[in-house]
Amino acid sequence: MGKLIDLKGKRFGRLYVCCRSGKSSKNGVYWICKCDCGRGVSVLSCNLLRGVTQSCGCLRAENAKLRLRQYNKKKAKVNG
Repeated sequence: MGKLIDLKGKRFGRLYVCCRSGKSSKNGVYWICKCDCGRGVSVLSCNLLRGVTQSCGCLRAENAKLRLRQYNKKKAKVNG
């Protein structure tokens, strides 16, 4: 396994890294992060560094709402 990179205090998308979790896996160590929305989440270091995980899930929900609004506007123009 490679050298451990200290991510404490860094920001990745909406996540702020608070501390290292006691958990680890074959893919790396877990970090406890706090999202801008207030939720806490445990994330693998490789997912943070690659940009795979950027929020606790709130970003995905917000993007889904936005896409639904845009779809409904287009549908209203066609039917309307």
